[in-house]
Amino acid sequence: MTTVLAKSLKMDALTALSGDFRNEGKEDYEDEEIKEDDENEDGGAWVCGVWKAINGQECILTKPSSSNRQLFNLARRVVASEKRRGKKLSTNQYLTVFKQWESASRLFLRSGNDYLSEFLAKLSSVKIPAGETLEAAFRKAQGTQAPEKLREYPNTDVQLFGSLCRELHSMSNGQQIMLAQQPIAELFGCDPRTISNWIRALMTLDLLKLDKKGFKGKSASTYFYQE
Repeated sequence: MTTVLAKSLKMDALTALSGDFRNEGKEDYEDEEIKEDDENEDGGAWVCGVWKAINGQECILTKPSSSNRQLFNLARRVVASEKRRGKKLSTNQYLTVFKQWESASRLFLRSGNDYLSEFLAKLSSVKIPAGETLEAAFRKAQGTQAPEKLREYPNTDVQLFGSLCRELHSMSNGQQIMLAQQPIAELFGCDPRTISNWIRALMTLDLLKLDKKGFKGKSASTYFYQE
């Protein structure tokens, strides 16, 4: 009788103990899920994942006087991530992304420069997010009909250029488009001055309207596309 009772008590104890282990594991798992959600909202684990997904390392500074280009590159990647996600990052998430860039670029940062404000300003100026590149627009343009005003134009490259402008306009959700002459010239296999002439030709035909004139070596001019 004593042996049976002892075995019974032992089984009850083991059952209770195993139940405690199951409950403890479940509670820990639930707590981890909550913490992960909190980190997502506050810009922790989720943004670290985004930094890797957008290849943020490719945007860090590796030489002096390159912050303007690299911050804009970072901004384009962030906006592309937001577009895929269907939701903008929170303020804390923007700050987390910036701090990662700042930490990795510290060797080439100028003391006293407000890089954070530059980064946030560039986010609002992105017209074509990363991934929706000039090359992608060019490929789309090659498979479409030229804008109506150019369909009788004798130069088929100009027709294609007009289609490219239209695709860039579409990718920017109807906003201004940036026409950097050098990379466009490389796509067409011509001199950048030829692209400059094409731009002026499309302005004469009221397909392009100057928005803001760029600065040589710093930024390209932006235009409104119109049909």
